[in-house]
Amino acid sequence: MNQSDKTFRELFAGDRRRADGAAARQPIRRTPASADYTGIEVEKYLNCATTQETYFRAGVNNRTREKLKKKKFAVEGQCDLHGSRCEEALHQVVQFVRQAQADGKQCVLIVFGKGLSSKGGRPVLKPAVLSCLQDRHEVLGYAPALYDGGSGAAYVLLRSPGQ
Repeated sequence: MNQSDKTFRELFAGDRRRADGAAARQPIRRTPASADYTGIEVEKYLNCATTQETYFRAGVNNRTREKLKKKKFAVEGQCDLHGSRCEEALHQVVQFVRQAQADGKQCVLIVFGKGLSSKGGRPVLKPAVLSCLQDRHEVLGYAPALYDGGSGAAYVLLRSPGQ
């Protein structure tokens, strides 16, 4: 063994190798399905019954409600949840909403799909995501995205940062 081989082996001493010299694959570590990702109670939203299609906090005036419903606010961000498991989707939504508010965005689009291919033919993501949005301090309200996905998406109105 020459000096360069020795140096190489010292650098990669902790690297596990197979018999043929190729690096051994490390197992992919998945987060358990019941994990509490971001301080939200995931189980609370997993078996939600159908929730309100439109929701606004007290104090949001009628003019603002109508503007959101008719897409008069510019959509400043989008989160597409198609193909996500419910737990993953809730995590993505919470992170997305937090970051969007921190970035000063006023209106965002969340696409969860209509749930036509869900088991039992009933949507799973939609009720869970909409219920979660109702509990988020950053959210002033939401309405179906009639111009961007219909009942499979929602326009979400966010508070100004610092409110």
